[in-house]
Amino acid sequence: MTPRHDVAYLQATEQGATYSARVAASAGVAQALATSFTPLDKANFSYDGDSMPATGYQEPIGLLPQHDALYLTCDSPNVYGAVLRNGYAAGRYPLYYRDEKTQRPIRFSDYPNLVLNGDSRVSDLGGSSRSQYTPKPSGTQSPKWDCAHSPSVGYMAYLLTGRWYFMEQVQFATTLNYLTKADDPAMRRGALGLVQPCFNAWQTRACAWQWRALTQALSVTPDNDTALRQEFINCVQSNIENFHATYVAQPNNPYGWVQPGEGYQNNMQFGASWQQDFVTAAFGYSLAMGLPVSATAAAKLDAFFRWKARSAVMRMGPASGFWYVNAVQYTASITPVGVPDFQGGKGPWYPNDAAVYAATYASVPSWFGKTEGTLAGEIMPGDRAAWGNLTTALAYAVRHGVDGAMAAYQRLVTASNYPALRDAFHLAPVWSVAPARIMPAWLAGKAVGEWFEIPGTSGAGGAAVEAYSGMAINELISEIVIAAAGGRLLRQPCRLAEPRLRRAGLGAAPGAQRELFAERRLLRRWHAGVAAPLQLDPLRAPGQPADAVRRTRHLRCRLRVPEGRCIQPRHEQMGPGRQLGRHALGLLRCGPDPRDRRGAQHGPEEMVARGPQVDRPLRQRQWRLGPLARCFRLAARPGVLPAMGRRARL
Repeated sequence: MTPRHDVAYLQATEQGATYSARVAASAGVAQALATSFTPLDKANFSYDGDSMPATGYQEPIGLLPQHDALYLTCDSPNVYGAVLRNGYAAGRYPLYYRDEKTQRPIRFSDYPNLVLNGDSRVSDLGGSSRSQYTPKPSGTQSPKWDCAHSPSVGYMAYLLTGRWYFMEQVQFATTLNYLTKADDPAMRRGALGLVQPCFNAWQTRACAWQWRALTQALSVTPDNDTALRQEFINCVQSNIENFHATYVAQPNNPYGWVQPGEGYQNNMQFGASWQQDFVTAAFGYSLAMGLPVSATAAAKLDAFFRWKARSAVMRMGPASGFWYVNAVQYTASITPVGVPDFQGGKGPWYPNDAAVYAATYASVPSWFGKTEGTLAGEIMPGDRAAWGNLTTALAYAVRHGVDGAMAAYQRLVTASNYPALRDAFHLAPVWSVAPARIMPAWLAGKAVGEWFEIPGTSGAGGAAVEAYSGMAINELISEIVIAAAGGRLLRQPCRLAEPRLRRAGLGAAPGAQRELFAERRLLRRWHAGVAAPLQLDPLRAPGQPADAVRRTRHLRCRLRVPEGRCIQPRHEQMGPGRQLGRHALGLLRCGPDPRDRRGAQHGPEEMVARGPQVDRPLRQRQWRLGPLARCFRLAARPGVLPAMGRRARL
């Protein structure tokens, strides 16, 4: 018997990442999962040349390695076994430094100056200010451990099994990273165990993965573990205090850029933006985990993350600032000097986002994008490159409500070539991290087919008009699909004020048919904006004249949609001075409006769009949850919906 956990629940706990990808059991990455375990074999730790320091995209690198991410994204019967086999396979690395007195991983406070021996099979070894080193290793050499490219080891296996071996593996990875760094103030600062980058000594990405390992170790250590739990809490809180004091409590750069540990011109004027994204993702992940730290530390972690997320959000701006089309340059510059003052916060720094953009692209690369709405990058679609890294950082910025994050994320997911990135994630899910699945309180307990009013959405002004609409919930990425946001059979011009719904992906099965009600000219424009052909078959309501489709612009159509196709509606003038904004078109399964007085007959898969045929303000809005909820894509985040309801007018 093979256990299978509730992966939706696992992701809802946010102890792991939340993934948008869905990987087929037949996909190559699923077929490549280890099916047996041999001691010291690499299993799925598939670094190039079996070398952890290897450069470029590597499947084990991320918040979770690919073999663990597949447990949350793939229904293959082999995913559970692969998590455990890789948990055991991590034993091939030189992680296991036990305290000979306790036979447990070391307590940082007991060894403030201890550093690994120079012959240890670990990259980027530091020095000890008191010449305190571990014994020289002997015997057969193990594969090398490199914190800058290190995977999460044992963590998912522990979450699934609760086995002591896997818990200790997470703790050992954390203590190994501690012993790797020098004990001086610019590095780990003795027993404080700081993860901060240090120029030419500890890379930005090493900071990210050391922090991920540390917070995962704290997460798995039991409350009653008097030997290690408080050690990890103290270390986490020391790091939070250090980052907050450096970047939040005192003025510093406004771009969320921590001091880089790498230099591509032997100075800090240019740093790797994708490594900054690693740090943003790791700290966003840790904030979502709900770490058992003091209230003061939790508040400082939140404040630091909001500052840090600026490095991702800023690069997804409009063309007047840092144009999002070119957000994934390899290196970026936020300062005009080679040795800026990060620790004192004095810089100097460029004055605004536009200046950062100009300095970053003083030399224009061959792949430089020039088209609004089309993402550019050296490696596209980017699932195994910088767009994937940035997507993960943005997901946590959205999750934690960082200023500007939602607008930045919308620019990403509404780009014309974003579907290529989205689809590529289904073959490589590591960086397919999405904002956590959090449903609004007003949706709790609502049954499929139930009519209800969202609190706070009535009273848009004018006489009361009752309007009804269907909705569908994509629980995978906490998004709602609404068709035309409560439409009516209007024969007069109409508009939606402040429309917010941008795009809906239509996930119908091949050849499936859904009945939608929409204005014909808009359907034609939706049709024209899609590369693959769509079929629009006019339908007549009971008793409607046969030539009605030629006499009116309001009709129902059956829309036949290729599987997974996204449709981007365009603006359409509906009359003098009136404009129908961008609507979301969704596949909604709704029954008849219970208050429909016209007596029209509706099939079980028709969208209900009913209301008085007058141009009046909307005062009351009612919604119905559709049973095809799991088949839909982006329309709007639920947190936006009540505000939209208050301001929308028909």
